[in-house]
Amino acid sequence: MSAGASPVLAPAAIPAPDTRTTTFILAAIVLLAAWLRLSTLTTQSLWWDEVVSWQQSRLDLADLLAATARDNYPPLQNILIHFSMLAFGETEFGLRLPSALIGIANVLGIYWLGAMLGGRRVGLIAAGLLALSSYHIWYAQEARMYALLALAATLFAACTLRFATTPGWRWGALSILAATALLYSHPYGALTWAAICAGIALPAVLRGQWRFMLGLAALQLLPLRRSQNRRFRPAHSTPCGRSAMRSLLPTPSW
Repeated sequence: MSAGASPVLAPAAIPAPDTRTTTFILAAIVLLAAWLRLSTLTTQSLWWDEVVSWQQSRLDLADLLAATARDNYPPLQNILIHFSMLAFGETEFGLRLPSALIGIANVLGIYWLGAMLGGRRVGLIAAGLLALSSYHIWYAQEARMYALLALAATLFAACTLRFATTPGWRWGALSILAATALLYSHPYGALTWAAICAGIALPAVLRGQWRFMLGLAALQLLPLRRSQNRRFRPAHSTPCGRSAMRSLLPTPSW
């Protein structure tokens, strides 16, 4: 360095928050997420697809599963709504509460995943962004399966990442459970499963852990097996689809 030149100072590294500070900030983020999702849960009236969810979820479990199997999406969300309506009644609150609670839980899930990938600070930033996301708030207030899809994807990614770094039966079992929830949450759950596997499992296979990862993937795909006589038809051809919706609306007199 020449004489008279000022030294170039590197920016000081920001220390990572300690456990107590992290817990306090995360608790505040979760409380904010809960308020944003629960305070206006019943403001909007039900729309078409939510009424279809109500029509199917109010049935007993056997009929619920049969009606959902004839529709174009898996049954897990309707099962959650079914028990929520048993506890809170057939109201907008009872219909939407599972999605809201699932959305709040996803704020914790995204913190966990972010902390594994980049430390506590990254986890807190991810949790804060998800808590304030208008898209996530919107879908966490719908009696549909989109919040469930997001949470299942987050948990599947986190459990699979943990299994890839520290293989063991516990994380393998949790990864299988998360994959089952993902595959039973939405028709696109299978695509999401494939994308997460490509991002996490494939590098592990290339590192030589192919036995663990391929065995885990095979077990995760078992829920996709369906009996030969099960058929999935568009919602408009099912008793709880559009034909049933027409019975809820008055016929125009003109």
